[in-house]
Amino acid sequence: MEEMATKVMAKINSIQITTILRSSLLLTGLAPLVVAVIAAAPLLDDDRFNLAMVLGVLVALSISWLLGSLVVNGLFMGAIKRLQDFCLQVKQGKYDGFDDLPGQGLINSDENEFISLMRDMGWMARLIKKREQELRASIAMLKAAQDELNQSNACLAEMAMTDPLTRLYNRRYFFDHLEQECAHMNRKPQSVSLIMLDIDHFKIINDKYGHQTGDIVLTELSRAIEKTVRSGEIVARIGGEEFAVLVPDADKDGAVHIACRICREVREHVFKDDEGQTFKITCSAGITVASQASVRSADKLCKQADIALYAAKEAGRNRIYFYDHQYGPIEVTENGNGYQNMS
Repeated sequence: MEEMATKVMAKINSIQITTILRSSLLLTGLAPLVVAVIAAAPLLDDDRFNLAMVLGVLVALSISWLLGSLVVNGLFMGAIKRLQDFCLQVKQGKYDGFDDLPGQGLINSDENEFISLMRDMGWMARLIKKREQELRASIAMLKAAQDELNQSNACLAEMAMTDPLTRLYNRRYFFDHLEQECAHMNRKPQSVSLIMLDIDHFKIINDKYGHQTGDIVLTELSRAIEKTVRSGEIVARIGGEEFAVLVPDADKDGAVHIACRICREVREHVFKDDEGQTFKITCSAGITVASQASVRSADKLCKQADIALYAAKEAGRNRIYFYDHQYGPIEVTENGNGYQNMS
């Protein structure tokens, strides 16, 4: 619409209607005088006639120009100015105008051409306004649909990378992230630690208290693990009762400290079944650390953590084992002061 209004204004300005009208009226006023002068050619030798003719020409020029200005200003300039103002309003996005036009006559050919033009332009402006409102409504609907689609995609993305029961990251996301950390470790001199956790005798819990209580245990244990880790450390449920913690840029002492803190939190947590009976559980853990000088493969890292976890369970469960690249699985113990020692 703005482009259309610009073209209309350019057309009106290029026509120069007022100049054409003034010139036409001037020529119309001079035409009879010219005819009279030509008809009175035999009288041109009379000086008095020549003076009268000159004065008549000057008077005719003045009257014709004055009359042309009055006619143009009185009949046309007001309408042209309204059309120009209306086009300017349309350029600014305002489509209301020409509300005071008289009713349309029965015979269109008898109607003032400017009024007819104003009525047509007003009709076009109202139509464009309606189309613009419909377009805005369509854009709003599309935006709402896009927002809903984005929200659905976000939910799908969350579902694809989280465990539905515990709301922890799932196995696929965890190992994809582990692969990225190992690739990042190969580019920069840093280490990454992996902790594997497994609930001790979880089958007995399901058999004794029921699978619903088993799900509660998994959920509450997940919250307990989340409470002990820091920002940037990834916790995931990678199996039925098996969990994993990825600790970027952590050495052996840091990984052992985190594993001990998690196992202690699990031991001290009190669980309840559907009847309100309380019980406690324990977990076993296997730890491994990869650095530039050792393992750089995610598969090898997982295998070493699994070996350490298996050693902890074989040793009687409720234990933590660290995989040493030289000696293999080594048990981690806690002394009275809360420090961890390798034995």
